[in-house]
Amino acid sequence: MEIGVCCGVEKAGIVEGLGFNYVEESLSGIAELSDESFERKLAKSQTAGIPVSALNCFFKSDTPLFSDNYLDVAGEYALRALSRAAALGAKICVIGSGKARSIPEGMTRAFAEERFIELLRIIGKTAEKYNICIAIEPLNKSETNFITTVGEAYAIAKKVGLKNVGTMIDFHHFSVENESGDDLTEFKDLIFHAHIARGNAERCVPNAEDKSDLKRWAELLRKIDYKGMLSIEARYVDFKKELSEGREYLREFFQ
Repeated sequence: MEIGVCCGVEKAGIVEGLGFNYVEESLSGIAELSDESFERKLAKSQTAGIPVSALNCFFKSDTPLFSDNYLDVAGEYALRALSRAAALGAKICVIGSGKARSIPEGMTRAFAEERFIELLRIIGKTAEKYNICIAIEPLNKSETNFITTVGEAYAIAKKVGLKNVGTMIDFHHFSVENESGDDLTEFKDLIFHAHIARGNAERCVPNAEDKSDLKRWAELLRKIDYKGMLSIEARYVDFKKELSEGREYLREFFQ
């Protein structure tokens, strides 16, 4: 299994030196760059030594996903964002964006779900042109009021009905929401990606205290015959030190 780190490509040298396989950048950050700034980012990625294999944070927090012109917003933005993702070589784009996708006050869940599915169809069809898969990220309830379990994300992806639109497992959110993983085999056909961090408020790189969780999480991935990537999405005090130490505790995922 390839293991990467969510960070800017500017840190790719550190990430590669520690033995990781790729970086996962922010798509919303890349999409809003000027053409000149993106060209510089692209040039850095091409000399980084490891690829930008995935992108997260599909939308900025203030993106009006449920506004009346949401389809125009989605179509125009998706084309720009995904063309840049393809130029970087990314194969997975993650839709977390908890604030942007939260259901506004006064809107029913059924209505929001209908709009979100329509949005995902537009994004998915654009992504398909670039051979990119879209992964809906289940978040915890402190970050969004919409899609907080793997099962919910899977159900949405099924309704979208595109082969390249699926879900993922973020073991931090998975743990916060107390998901058991007993039903993951039901969803394995559309589990495209995975994130990992400690399953508590610290959300840092897993360490010695997390051995039992790491063993269980690795077993869950093996149980569903997961062949995708695993990205560390954590908070840091000392980026290099914490990743170096944390890598030793991720041995379960290399087996």
